[in-house]
Amino acid sequence: MKNTGLDIFSLTSEDYYTIFENMQEGITVYRIVYDRNGNVVDLIIKYANPASSTSRVFINKNFRGKSITKLYGSNAVSSLIMEVNEIVSTGKIKKYETYSPTIDSYFSFSAFAPASDLYVTLTTDITEQKKAEQYLRNAHDELEVKVQERTSELLATLQEKELLLREIHHRVKNNLQIISSLLNLQIPYIKDEQSIEFFKESQNRVKSISMVHEKLYQSKNLDKIDFGSYISNIVTNLFQTYDVNQNLIEYDLDLDSIELNIETSIPCGLIITELVTNSIKHAFPTAYGPCSESTVSTTERGESGNGGLQISDSWSKNENQQLQQKQDYSFKAKGNCISEVSKSPVLRTYGFEGFTVLDTEKNEKSKIWVKLYSDNGKFCIIIKDNGIGFPEGLSFKNTESLGLQLVNLLINQVDGYIELNSETGTEFRIEFEELKYRERI
Repeated sequence: MKNTGLDIFSLTSEDYYTIFENMQEGITVYRIVYDRNGNVVDLIIKYANPASSTSRVFINKNFRGKSITKLYGSNAVSSLIMEVNEIVSTGKIKKYETYSPTIDSYFSFSAFAPASDLYVTLTTDITEQKKAEQYLRNAHDELEVKVQERTSELLATLQEKELLLREIHHRVKNNLQIISSLLNLQIPYIKDEQSIEFFKESQNRVKSISMVHEKLYQSKNLDKIDFGSYISNIVTNLFQTYDVNQNLIEYDLDLDSIELNIETSIPCGLIITELVTNSIKHAFPTAYGPCSESTVSTTERGESGNGGLQISDSWSKNENQQLQQKQDYSFKAKGNCISEVSKSPVLRTYGFEGFTVLDTEKNEKSKIWVKLYSDNGKFCIIIKDNGIGFPEGLSFKNTESLGLQLVNLLINQVDGYIELNSETGTEFRIEFEELKYRERI
């Protein structure tokens, strides 16, 4: 046995008495009284130190040798007697806490029976601990109330800001639509076809931006829009603006549901507007027709084995320079022979060589594809057509075309990458990441 410098066996009864008398914890030792059936019926106080004077059962040193049932009455100590019976029968230590209302104090009790005729209780005053716990509970409850009040205030402020932001997006959209309408009102007074095209292109750019704000104020999330749905609206609007006959040119959309913020959506929407417009106007001269005034389609193969071509003047302009539908003129060509020629102004103005004959054996329909998907944390857009292809020797990054100049500027704005594949038709592939919001100072 390790020598600790203290020989507990050398302590005298006086030493133990001194220790117990000066303990901060109350200690009370009882002699157990049993009835004939072996049940505990009473406790005789053998020893109680000064700290035991405040407890669930008041013990005074003058009570030594006295019965607790005689001191307090059997009814008052009945619960204590039951506890002693339980402890004696189980041999376990029982711990519990209690409150004394007479002195407004809390105590922690440990009770055990070291021998069949002895019952010992250790009492610790835990009033300060309980007060500290209660203080913390009250502070927590007060903090919870304040947090709830502040949360309600912030929620109300947030709802006000969301309402204001929706109103801002709504007004911006309306103002952009007014600009688009003003451009549209001006078009009938313009005689130059090239200027009309410039106005239409400007309209489409304004509409592209307007759609973003429309999407934002209609969405639950005022920070982002469904970019796939936005692309679908752009393409639909462009086909309507240029009066594209979808029997001749159709589009195919493969768009994932991707949410992008306004900082990314607007420049990317303008890029899509420019590239789809480019395909509509330049990829299919046989389908779109000169100056949007004709529709062109292939017919069944002729007797000579070559593809046939039918041109119908589906559109012409009235005296106010507004497009109106007509179908007065048409001609058919089989092989190199014109079987039937009418007084078509298209034929007189542009001649047969103004159109490209599609090979009907391939049954290839004029088509524009737009695809949106995510790949390894980046977003990809593919805009493709099966038209006549991008002009050889012309760099799309160095051109006088305003639309393609805008595309290159906007690609730089979104820190993106663009490449062109013109092996079959024209295909633009764009990669970009969502721009992070830059806080305004």
